[in-house]
Amino acid sequence: MSLVINVNGSKREVVADAETPLLYVLRNDLDLKGARYGCGIGVCGACMVIVDGKAVQSCDVPVSAVAGKSITTIEGIGTSERPHPLQRAFIAEQAAQCGYCVSGIIMSAKALLDARPQRPALLAANVQSAGRGRRGRRWHSPAGTGVLFSLGLTLARPVRELSGVSIVAGVAAVRALRALGAAGTALKWPNDLMLGVGKLGGILVETRAQGAGSAVVVGIGINHRNAPGLAARLRRGVAALEDCLSPLPGRNAVIGALGREVLGALCAFDAAGFEPFRSDWEALHAFPGEPLRVRLADGRILAGVAAGLAPDGALQLRTRGGLRTVRNGRVLLERRA
Repeated sequence: MSLVINVNGSKREVVADAETPLLYVLRNDLDLKGARYGCGIGVCGACMVIVDGKAVQSCDVPVSAVAGKSITTIEGIGTSERPHPLQRAFIAEQAAQCGYCVSGIIMSAKALLDARPQRPALLAANVQSAGRGRRGRRWHSPAGTGVLFSLGLTLARPVRELSGVSIVAGVAAVRALRALGAAGTALKWPNDLMLGVGKLGGILVETRAQGAGSAVVVGIGINHRNAPGLAARLRRGVAALEDCLSPLPGRNAVIGALGREVLGALCAFDAAGFEPFRSDWEALHAFPGEPLRVRLADGRILAGVAAGLAPDGALQLRTRGGLRTVRNGRVLLERRA
């Protein structure tokens, strides 16, 4: 019999018996060899493909059962030039072993991840050798010295409404740290965590459109213990949690407290917007009403007095020429002795 099936976004006509396993049609008729024959009874997973968003063992499904449905094979998720993130991860970690069933493992993982786009995920690290900061700067943290994690979640708001996310995350982070006893922690615009005049940590936010909403990843790095020579190498003030907390909580305890607070704040932001966090940030600002210099994106320096935040989270400075709003720049401190 003649059937039309939708494979990797293309309609393909095949002639096969209605009970022919989908795996045979993919490999023998369509020359898609990524799905492989293993056990033949729908157990091992080497033949896994995705049908209408669900992982399906193609050796155990007749081709007639998938007519009119959307089928995705390993060939449809990436290429050698542009591999899927899961494929990149397998390559980076050398996770293939013999390689025979790896395509089935990847397709199973993709189906699982795709089925739970709304579920937040937190990934923590023990060491960071190539972390990214603003404007491509690197963030390094030796093993055991940092609180390092990324929190990913999906928000209903579109990307254009997310300019204040780093401010919201900063407010939540300081709340969590103060609840742990780090009373002197504060914020420096746009994404620095401060302890006195020393930088305690930083926040980096990445966003991309996902349907009508947005996928958001908030990365947070905080110095847990002091790294010898770090302040001299950076030529600026550096602080660590061990400077203000005794006994010092374990890193997992700090990550848990921060993760819960940041997740709650982002959900509140998604529901109510940025305005409820604006006054909170101003109350936690390390340098309210103090003279600041800001290095703008074009290299110019703008001097003024800190005057809070604009409605979108931009920094406001009271200058000789009036109130100025800064949306992209780096604050250089002018502290009074």
